[in-house]
Amino acid sequence: MDIPVVVGPAGTGYRARCRHPAEAEAPGGTRYEAVQALEAALKGRVPEPFALLPLEVTPDKPWLAAAGWLPDDDLTRQYLDAVAEHRRQCDARDQPPAGTDAA
Repeated sequence: MDIPVVVGPAGTGYRARCRHPAEAEAPGGTRYEAVQALEAALKGRVPEPFALLPLEVTPDKPWLAAAGWLPDDDLTRQYLDAVAEHRRQCDARDQPPAGTDAA
């Protein structure tokens, strides 16, 4: 028997869940740990043999997974301030001198 399992982020880890043949869910620190915990929860409740088929849920915007990768500390703030200052200098250098017509 194949059991479809949905695996997705939950808090600081992951959650694996299924609805058929028995509704169950289990948390884990990783996707693998969540699926293993769900398999252990289903043992004895579902006739064996069975196989879990994880269906990993991915966000519509995959770049969100990398959001927040910079730590929130003084060094990071100094770095971001330096990047912003460099951008301002580059933008100022790219502007035509005052009083000239850049049409």
